[in-house]
This record gives sequence, structure tokens and C-alpha cells, in this order.
Amino acid sequence: MPTHRLLVLPHRPLSVAGRLMAWHACATFALAIAVSLILYEGLSRELRQATDGLLLERIEVLRALVREGPSAQRDLEWEVESEWEWLEHHQIFLRILDDRRNVVLETGELASLLPVGLFPMSAGPAAPLRGLRIDSPSGRDFQVMAAEVPGPGGEGRWVIQAAFDLANEGNVLRDFKLLLALVVGAAALASMVLGFRITRSGLRPLAEIVDTTRRIRSSTLSERIRLPNLPPELASLADNFNDMLSRLEESFDRLSRFSADIAHELRTPLNNLRGEAEVALGRPRTPEEYRDILVSSLEEYADLSRTIDRLLFIAQAERSTAPIHVERVNVCAELRGVVDFYEPALAEKRLDLQVSCGDGSLWLEADRELFRRALGNLVANALAFTQGGGSIALDAEQRNGTVRVQVRDTGIGIAPEHLPHVLDRFYRVEQTRTKHSGGTGLGLSIVKAVMDLHGGSVQIASQPGSGTCVTLVFPNLTKS
Repeated sequence: MPTHRLLVLPHRPLSVAGRLMAWHACATFALAIAVSLILYEGLSRELRQATDGLLLERIEVLRALVREGPSAQRDLEWEVESEWEWLEHHQIFLRILDDRRNVVLETGELASLLPVGLFPMSAGPAAPLRGLRIDSPSGRDFQVMAAEVPGPGGEGRWVIQAAFDLANEGNVLRDFKLLLALVVGAAALASMVLGFRITRSGLRPLAEIVDTTRRIRSSTLSERIRLPNLPPELASLADNFNDMLSRLEESFDRLSRFSADIAHELRTPLNNLRGEAEVALGRPRTPEEYRDILVSSLEEYADLSRTIDRLLFIAQAERSTAPIHVERVNVCAELRGVVDFYEPALAEKRLDLQVSCGDGSLWLEADRELFRRALGNLVANALAFTQGGGSIALDAEQRNGTVRVQVRDTGIGIAPEHLPHVLDRFYRVEQTRTKHSGGTGLGLSIVKAVMDLHGGSVQIASQPGSGTCVTLVFPNLTKS
């Protein structure tokens, strides 16, 4: 059997401008309808109240005439039968009933339009508060009232019935309803046009942001979104976006510098290896000469391998993927182990190394190997840049729930302008910290990576000619 596949068209979400325009139009349309209903209801109530007042006025006039008795008979007949004949459309119809509910007087058409039984019961001596709307057998709508009045001479209880033809009121309400419909339609159309213009105007700053972001490339990360004319909601977004661009620009600059630095670092040993190979191949040599060349090459290979290992460790630490094995570490024992390891180098340069860590019961939750690596790098730096006869001090203490390990030396120090950058990869102070003096500019970067993995921090203070103090702050202290 043939199979049928339904074609599913991709759904494109409505744009922000379209949504705002639609919501604006819907809100305006709903508001116009609500206002129209209120106005229509208000007009209808006013017309009804006006009709009630008119009927009540006619009833009061007839009451007064009935109470006057036979002397007001002619005026009573004129009020009931003749007063409204000059109107093009009769609106008010009146009827007077005696105490036996026989018709005494009535407007000519009332008998055929509204029989006596269709009227409500009289409200007694008191005037009725409001009329009642009823449908006549002829299909016309009326608003009616009924009230009792003492008969002539005060004998019996007569009834006055009054009715108001609502035909003209219905025409007024229909015309008003049509007018409101036209107003609502015009309001809906106007709201769409105005909503479109308002939306375009309101989204113009967003369009400027889009234009700015469209121009941004890796070579134009210096572009920024202008903030002064933006509304507060977009200003916050633009400010965060500018901050992100600043971080990206800084990262790209660091990556560019890093690429240049690593190219320089790798070029030197590779050129050395190439030069040694070219010299070896320049003429036949003895086995001892070839052995010397291979030994020198192995040293260069070892330098390359160490540099690559360090770079890999720093990259893994920055991505928090470097392996870390946390255990309880005796800080004092590790400091003394560093002293023992560097004792020959200290003796060669005639340097004094002192250790201070209290009673020796200071413990830390950390990776033992990484802790040793960070501490060893700091001591190696202190050895490299402290003149003979100077001193190095290792201190450890507990403070505010942290372990603070300090490495202080009396070396050449670091100028203030270099302090913010000494933790960067391959950064060296040009006058003193060169590869000839030892290191590749990765030692302090490794220290920072170790501290980042432990959730700690590195603090450096230095004065040129007076020495340097590096403090490692480890959190999560435990003590036995």
C-alpha cells in the first residue's frame, strides 16, 4: 500500500514588533468595546430615568386634577385626551379608572395598544419609584406606571395608568449603537497603525543593537553599543553585552599573545635542534661527537616536553578538567620537605631558608602533589631572583577558616607595573626574568592554576630591591 507523508511547514514565530502591535491593537479594541458598553448602558439608564420622571410628572398632574373633582373635568379631559395630539408621534398614553376599575378617561389609542390588565398593580397612595417595561400585543414596547388616587370628593380609590412609547428611544439607542460600532472599528484600525509606528519607534534602539552586533568580528571586538540614548531595560542588556565584549576582547588578546609567546618559546629549542642537526651533518664526525650532539638534543627535547606538559596542565586547570586528588596534608611536613629538596641549591648560593608553621599540627584538605608543585615553583623563583647572602622564609598559619602559606624572599623584587601580569602565561619582566636566568614564564601561571583548582587565591606583594612575598590562601581548613 502506498504511504502518504504529511508535509509539515516550518512554524515561524511572530516577531517582537508583530506581537507588540497585535497586543496593542487587542488592548485598544478591548478598551474601546468596554468604554462603548459603559456608554451604551449609561445612555440606556439615563433614558429610562428620564422616562420614569416624565411618567411620574404626568401622574402627579392627573392626581391633582382628580382631587379637584368636577370643576377640573375639562382640564382633566384635555390632559388625557388632547394634550399630545399635536405631536407627530404620540409618546405618552394616559388612562383613569374609577373605584370599580371602569375606564373614566383614556388616550384614544391606548385601548387597542395596552388593555387595562397589562398594567402592573397600582403602588397605592405613594408614587411609584420606577416604571415597568412591557410588550404590547401590537409588538410595540412601552414603559408603564400605575398609581392610586382618591376619587372626586375623597370617595373611592381611583387608578391612574401611564404608558410611554419606547419606539423613539429604541431608534436613539440603535443609532447610538451604530455610532459606537463605527468608533470601535475606527479605534481598532487606528490602534493598528499607531501600534505599528509606536512599536517601530520603541524597537529602534534594539535595531541599533542588532546593527552593532552584526558588525562585530574577531577583528572588531572593540565595537561597543552606545548606552546614553537607550531605555533602562535595553541599557542593562547593552551594558552586559559590552561587558561580554570586553571579556572576549581580553580573551582574544590573551590568546593572541599566548600564541605569539608559545611560538617564540617553541621556536628557540627547535632552532637549536635544527642547528645541531645541520652541524652534525656538515661533515663526518666521530661517535663521541655524535653522542654529544644527541645528549644536547635530548636536553632540548626535555625542555620542550616540560613546556608542553605545563601548558597542558594550565589549559586543563582553566577548564577545571585537571585531575585533583584531595587528601589531608600536613602543611609543616611539606614545608620541611621543600627545604630538604632545595638544600643543595641554597648552600650553593649561600641563602638562608627559614620555616615557621607553629606547633606542626596544621593540616589542609588539598592535592598533595599539586601543593608541592605550587610551593616548589615559588621557592624556585625565590632562589632564582635572590642574590647570594639573602634569605627566604616559608610561613604557614590558620586565619579565618583558611590556611595561608607565604613564601618571602629578599630578592630583586618586582616593579608595580608588572605585578598585575606576573601570573599570566609566559610573562617575564624584561630586564631580569629571561630564559637565561631560568624558567619559561609558566611557574606563577601554574601556581595560579593550582590555586584555582583548590578554590583558593594567590596574593603577591613586592618592592623593587626589597623582595617579594607570595601568599597562597587555601579554603576548607581542617585541624587535628
